Amino acid sequence: LRRKWLTRGLLSLNRNNYNCVFVASPPRAGSSVTANLLSKAGLFGGKTKVADQWNKYGYFENLEITKYVIEYLRRNDKNKLGKRFQPKNLKEDFDVFGDLVESVLFEQGWDGKSTWFYKDPKIPLCWKLFNKHFPKAKWIICRRDRNDLLQSLEKTPFMDAYTSKKDWNTFLDHYEILINEISSQGTSD
Repeated sequence: LRRKWLTRGLLSLNRNNYNCVFVASPPRAGSSVTANLLSKAGLFGGKTKVADQWNKYGYFENLEITKYVIEYLRRNDKNKLGKRFQPKNLKEDFDVFGDLVESVLFEQGWDGKSTWFYKDPKIPLCWKLFNKHFPKAKWIICRRDRNDLLQSLEKTPFMDAYTSKKDWNTFLDHYEILINEISSQGTSD
């Protein structure tokens, strides 16, 4: 974890005094394009994953924040499923999560006032954690035609958690449940 003074609320701002936006979707559903637009509109994303052959404009995922998301998911992955871990209702708290996110953003140049965004396909898996720590956040939900999404998942080499269309459909069904939960909490598509 980051330095203790960063995680014990000394940085903690009134989270009602600034805006943040979370981009939620399954992988390969257009969240990178959406995050690119947010970045071009002037929202702060921090240091994000750069472009490669699979995402030619960039991923716009803040890898430092993602480390904490992965840590949280791994702590809850009791069966060591890794990429196949699909939690439905995580109960374990991560009481310093909001402070850690803010400290990363500050270290990357955030001014503490401007609107920032975070995009990662893992957000739906632990959306309640984000919602708890950032209750005033705006949510953008990206959706894509199921067949197009399946084709993209199957042809992208790093999307290797599953090999059959049936397993990918089960994966996407689970994401749809989580996305619907996010939507029902007052967010909008």
